[in-house]
Amino acid sequence: MNKQLFIKPLFGIFLIWLFLTAINFNKAFHADDTFHLIAAQHISKHPLQPMSGLIRWENENPEPFYKANQPSLFFYLIAGVAALFGFNEIPLHLFLSVFSFFSLFIFYKIARLYGSPMPLLLTALFGFTPAFVVNQNVMTDVPVVCFLLAAFYQLLLAEKTKKKKHYLLAMLFLTMGVFTKYIFLPVIFAVGIIFLVKRQFKNLFYLLIPFGFLVLWSLWNYWEYGGVHLLGRSARPFYGRPELFWAFVTGLGSISAFGVLVFNKFTGYKLNKRFVYLTSAVSLLLVVAFYFLSNQYDDQIRWFLEGLFFVNGLFILWYVLKIGFNKKLNKNFFSFLHTDDGAIFLFIAAISLFLILFAPFMATRHILTVVPFILLLVSKTFVFSKKIILNFTLVGSFILSLLLGISDWKHAEFFKKSAAEIREGVPDYRTIWTTGIGGWYWYALKNGMKTYYLDSSDLKEGDILVLPKGVSQYRISSSLEVTLLAKLWQKTGPFSFFSGNHFLGLYHNNFGIPPWTLSRNSTDTIYVLGYLGKRVGH
Repeated sequence: MNKQLFIKPLFGIFLIWLFLTAINFNKAFHADDTFHLIAAQHISKHPLQPMSGLIRWENENPEPFYKANQPSLFFYLIAGVAALFGFNEIPLHLFLSVFSFFSLFIFYKIARLYGSPMPLLLTALFGFTPAFVVNQNVMTDVPVVCFLLAAFYQLLLAEKTKKKKHYLLAMLFLTMGVFTKYIFLPVIFAVGIIFLVKRQFKNLFYLLIPFGFLVLWSLWNYWEYGGVHLLGRSARPFYGRPELFWAFVTGLGSISAFGVLVFNKFTGYKLNKRFVYLTSAVSLLLVVAFYFLSNQYDDQIRWFLEGLFFVNGLFILWYVLKIGFNKKLNKNFFSFLHTDDGAIFLFIAAISLFLILFAPFMATRHILTVVPFILLLVSKTFVFSKKIILNFTLVGSFILSLLLGISDWKHAEFFKKSAAEIREGVPDYRTIWTTGIGGWYWYALKNGMKTYYLDSSDLKEGDILVLPKGVSQYRISSSLEVTLLAKLWQKTGPFSFFSGNHFLGLYHNNFGIPPWTLSRNSTDTIYVLGYLGKRVGH
């Protein structure tokens, strides 16, 4: 009987997953995909030296992988898939979609075990979160979410069944997680606090599993390059933390349509059809107005949206804190930590504080790690909302995710097509030099372009220099005499109007750079220059 009842939810989960996969399965490699792919290529050749490969990324000269913030498990997984199917978009995106499916499936199981009144609706809100839709890239973030949810689910089962296997499985997922991204370190700490608060002292020994593997990893690091990767992580100076807090709150607000449901709770569940019709009409009018005004008022539109996102994010965080420190519901904070709500609250706090205090930058993919836990914590209030408000929130989140997903797909494709077009239009005997990072760099190298270095590249008269404005980031010698041969830019339209690619906000938001905006201006321009020789006097 229970299995029969589960058929419909499973079908719903499958449809959500199908939507995520359909948008992204043939998406061009994008943003940090290139770093991960190059790291995986290195591992394919040198499996025992994962951190020693060189890449030109944040600085002018190539640096070893251990200068980056990320451990290597995900690189090994990519290398394994590529060994079978090559470094191609479709098989690698389908591989990542496996993590997407299990993220949705496990989240649904958690919601049921947690006692959420509408687990499938909650799963849909999670699945249609814009950050979850857009970040189906060859990056770590979706696997991280999957490991986080799997670990939490096993901890819930362990608490309810007291079976050793669930504790061991939780530690397995925590270990896999920490070797994918160090954001799991505060999560492990949070689990330790839960064990201490509940006086489950024997359970603390389970934490020796992830910490033991971290020690082995550190010893491996020392053997490989004479340092410890965990201790060598770069981070923004402390004075930059307020700015990062702003980016965190803004990022959360930009991807959390369910803020409407939280606001509905604040109003005493008074939102009704009138609110839906009015909000829909105002939103549509603003979108139309911004469409025609965007060429002249891009900055004003961007600041308007950033303010709106910040208010929404701040409201959500306020409500999360209200649940944690509500004296009417909780006798004291320690009694609260004994509950499932308390465990979820600790996960939210641990991940959020780690991002704000230690992350080198903020991005929606980072914030995505706390979204499922926030959804769970506030979900018990959703049942009191009118059906029309629930549908409005779900549909709004779906539409926003769809538009941002299509826009991001088009932007990634622009770099792929442009690299191929430039190579095709230049005779083979002429060398093409380029700068840049992200997806552009991958396809530039794939099409035979050479990396330009300020001090060492020896250009010959007649060579071609290609500069993508948005992702170039490296200096060009002032002694170069060049002429403009061509200029390529991404054509804009209705499906690129909702854009997370202006300043790559979806992948690196900051004060004044919201995760997404509304703009008809091109997201990037690629300049094709002909080299004429050195300037006179140089």
